[in-house]
Amino acid sequence: MKKEKKSHFNLWIYVIITVCILSSSIAYSALNATLKITGDVQIINGNNRYVLREQNSEREGGFLGTDIDRKKIKTIYFNQPPVVGPYDVSKDGDGSIMMTCTTRTDGYYSIAITAIDGTSADPSITIDMGTSLYEFFYGCEALEEVHFGWVDFSNVTSMAYMFCGCKNLTVVSTDGYYKTIQVPKLDDTDYMFENCENLTDMSFVEFFQFGVNKLDYCDFMFYNCKKIVSINLSNLTLSSSPDVDGMFLGCEQLKTIYLNKADFTKAYDPSPPILYLGSLSGVTIYVLNEANKKWWEDALVQSHVTGTVIIA
Repeated sequence: MKKEKKSHFNLWIYVIITVCILSSSIAYSALNATLKITGDVQIINGNNRYVLREQNSEREGGFLGTDIDRKKIKTIYFNQPPVVGPYDVSKDGDGSIMMTCTTRTDGYYSIAITAIDGTSADPSITIDMGTSLYEFFYGCEALEEVHFGWVDFSNVTSMAYMFCGCKNLTVVSTDGYYKTIQVPKLDDTDYMFENCENLTDMSFVEFFQFGVNKLDYCDFMFYNCKKIVSINLSNLTLSSSPDVDGMFLGCEQLKTIYLNKADFTKAYDPSPPILYLGSLSGVTIYVLNEANKKWWEDALVQSHVTGTVIIA
């Protein structure tokens, strides 16, 4: 039996009201998802620490598994400014780390990733960057700036290809939050800054405190960083057989390299040495000891590069 029009109309009114209520409830639940935090909250430096989701392996996919086009991202802020976004990017999907995406006047995006306490952003809570930052910013070809607030890299084992292809990147900064960055488990930085041809400041990696004899792979780490003038890796320590091929290849303006603690004499397949130096000219290299001084002097000669090697 067909219902009367009036009843049918009333039914639709009921449906519409119900949907509105449910929608509001869902929106409220999404905003307050952090009230249901179930992830493993740890303590670091007296602060809570929440673990960030790992980047997806699809180089052309959305940033951090979302629908955000990574090619349109220009700036990324971690734990600053304190905002609550609609994207849950916590490892456990528990709402402990949220991300917002703001469209700039130029049509590109500004990203903010923030730890959450209850329903409010709390930049004092540390974001644990997880175990792998492999290809984390890969494909962010418009990316110009990355700013790290309170974040923890101590569990990261790989930063391979982390900024690879970020050709417009000019700033990777801790904004004064850190004087050192602990990376005791880091063992792979292959192609980390490949083709970051506009990056002029390497202070981010210069803050690294490496594990003893840990870094195994750093080949082509700074490949084609054309505007870098100085790289201070005085805290760098290498494994017993590191792969360092092409580490500084394409660094056309590089004049000073600090390698105070790194032993290159045991490098895996250390020939031809031109792979290490490329087209450098008039470079000054500070090294660990006499054996490394001789190793680098031989590399300079065989690479037809002018320069000076000094024991630090």
